Amino acid sequence: MLKVLVVSENHYGALGWSCAHWLDRLGCRVEAFDYISPFIQFQTFGNGRRIMRRLVQRPMNAMLAWKARQFQPDLIFITKGETIYYETLCEIKEATSALLFNWYPDSPFNMVNSSEDVIRSIPLYDCFFIWGKSLINRLYENGAQHVEYLPFGYDPDLFHPVPTTSEECARFAADLCFAGTWERPREEILTQIADLDLLVWGNMWKNVPLSSPLRKRLKFRAVYGEALSKIFGSSKIILNFIRAQNGDANNFRTFEVTGFGGFLLTTRTSEQCELFEEDREIVCYSDVNELRDKICYYLAHGDQRGKIAEAGHVRAEREHQLIHRLQIVVDRAIALRG
Repeated sequence: MLKVLVVSENHYGALGWSCAHWLDRLGCRVEAFDYISPFIQFQTFGNGRRIMRRLVQRPMNAMLAWKARQFQPDLIFITKGETIYYETLCEIKEATSALLFNWYPDSPFNMVNSSEDVIRSIPLYDCFFIWGKSLINRLYENGAQHVEYLPFGYDPDLFHPVPTTSEECARFAADLCFAGTWERPREEILTQIADLDLLVWGNMWKNVPLSSPLRKRLKFRAVYGEALSKIFGSSKIILNFIRAQNGDANNFRTFEVTGFGGFLLTTRTSEQCELFEEDREIVCYSDVNELRDKICYYLAHGDQRGKIAEAGHVRAEREHQLIHRLQIVVDRAIALRG
């Protein structure tokens, strides 16, 4: 039995929470260490955030090193780990015989979502899993021992049809929905389709000006897990925007929507179109004019919309669940341990 210490954000709906669950289902003995929770209360401190974070970063690292020594895992599986010191990972490698893996859900080279410790630590990992092919060479250039392409996936325990009350149906129902954090490029696109029947869920949308026509479409609340599934089930078309940092790759929503069985209308990228067949399993757009055209067409052609959603679901269920991704992680660990 492979002993795995999952080091990640570990609350309902988080990647680490799902990884720990599915690694257990794969027969591993799993323990979890949440390296994020000590920082949650400091997320809105502005200029003081870095100082406040440092106050708890060192004790968190000490706790992680102690946990690794106490558990003596075969594998330490980190998702992101931007606040973990390089020295802590060195200490853990000296004190245990554990393999060290990282599956980084952002770009490790974008300092908004990374750190100097992440860059410095790349050579320490026995395997670095990354969701975008464009990042592979750069990881090797920064000293990676071994890099594997591992696209995102979805947790079927979180994304599946769930019953909704009549009150929830009235609150969630819309032709179009988007769920995600505010960003200026997303605001600019959504503003241009704000005349349509659209609902937008997520954090930081208060940044939209009061005078914007998009304001009336905003719900100002992030949603996860079952609540997000209810929104998907109440929407005819689910929008997805691939961030600039994700380049020509994918994101979690690519698989969460298709895994749920929803109709996905997403930014066109080559890697999404390798994972799903365009116009048969997902629908893509490249600019706002094409986006609007696709919205109008598929709202008027419900039968085609349903067939595409079903085909996308079959593909996601067969190939793109988190358990499929984590089986690759487990197989790599077993191979390296001999």
